[in-house]
Amino acid sequence: MKKIFFAILLTAYGNIYAQKIPNMLCHQQIVININPKTFAIKKTETDDIKEIDLYRIVNDELFISSPSRSEYRYNKLTEIEKLRFYGGHKTILFDKDYKSAISTHTYDDEIRVIKFRCLINQK
Repeated sequence: MKKIFFAILLTAYGNIYAQKIPNMLCHQQIVININPKTFAIKKTETDDIKEIDLYRIVNDELFISSPSRSEYRYNKLTEIEKLRFYGGHKTILFDKDYKSAISTHTYDDEIRVIKFRCLINQK
């Protein structure tokens, strides 16, 4: 009986904890590229729309566009902790109001950290 109660409690808590990410558009403000072998750092900061990546989130799906590439579906985002989502090689941590985010993207030859400003889609 205790095992059944625990399973029901765990399922209920898991459903309460899971949060749907709001539909939004985020634009990069700061990009830091780190070479994982040398730890050399290159920082880029811009507000020029012609130079920034856009992250569009719709129904828990991440779409990315950049000046050099048309928008494409990157991956589904899954919450792993409150306000922390992952999809593919990316982890995105939002502030409590979903107005800004920090993203990390890890490859063998590059680690990219990006600070975003976000706008929730109002319908």
